[in-house]
Amino acid sequence: MKVSGIILLLIFFIGISVFLAGCSRTEIPGETSAKIKVLVTVLPEAGYVKAVGGDRVEVFVAVPPGADPHTFEPSARDMVEFSDADIYFTLGKGILPFEDNLVTRLSTINPRMKVVETAQGIDLLAGEEHHENSQDAATGATGASHETPDPHVWVSMKNIPIMVDHITVALSTIDPAYAPYYKEKRDAFLANITLMDAEIRSMIEKTPEKQFISSHASWGYFARDYGLGQVTIGQPGKEATSKEIESLIREAADNNITIIVTEPQYSRKAAEVIASSINGSVVVADPLAPDTPRELQKLAKLLSRTGLN
Repeated sequence: MKVSGIILLLIFFIGISVFLAGCSRTEIPGETSAKIKVLVTVLPEAGYVKAVGGDRVEVFVAVPPGADPHTFEPSARDMVEFSDADIYFTLGKGILPFEDNLVTRLSTINPRMKVVETAQGIDLLAGEEHHENSQDAATGATGASHETPDPHVWVSMKNIPIMVDHITVALSTIDPAYAPYYKEKRDAFLANITLMDAEIRSMIEKTPEKQFISSHASWGYFARDYGLGQVTIGQPGKEATSKEIESLIREAADNNITIIVTEPQYSRKAAEVIASSINGSVVVADPLAPDTPRELQKLAKLLSRTGLN
């Protein structure tokens, strides 16, 4: 009887110990839950989402590397993949026509998908003039031209914090248990952005040449941030004409412009003709690079000539 009592007492204490051990162990919220499926429009946005979301997010990019965001159209396979997203981080309504259409189509397929405009609160620059393809049967006149905002909002150290804040709030709302995690990662990322911005500003301030020629009007926000002038070759989606090239050569000579920035997605032909005529340099920078802050840092080095051989 005495032995049985001792055994029962031991079993009781062991049970209590196991129970307390289980209660005292802190379980990480959502540790085994599925990742948040996130859709973004362009690759640079994916970098910002991953910087905040870390291993809690699975990111899909609507516009694949090498494609032009201005003219991209998703395939049927793309639509199937995108339709399962929990969040779509867009640039914003009216910034990229195809994006507006994609939001409408995906929202019909997946009404639960949260749509977040990351450019909300950004001072948008005027963009390129577009012409409608429609033609009036009676008059033969083409559709009216209209100007859209410059969509390249992500190429700006001033805009990045705004976009990242939208991302942080949205992820924290959909996944509140990890809100402190997202905020901590945001703060670390933005602290680095502040340092890089100061470094770029220091380089540009020491650069006497305050204008550059670009093969595409991608760097407007970057130029605005650092007091630079961007001169664009030709019209969107078209090769520059001989007359346009001659005009740019004169403008470059008159304003001491010696650097032409090209992009991997566009031809270098016109840039090389201009450079050879003004004894200038052709450099390459990608506005759709996955690590935009590093690419902006690289561009600053090229413009200040510290990155030229």
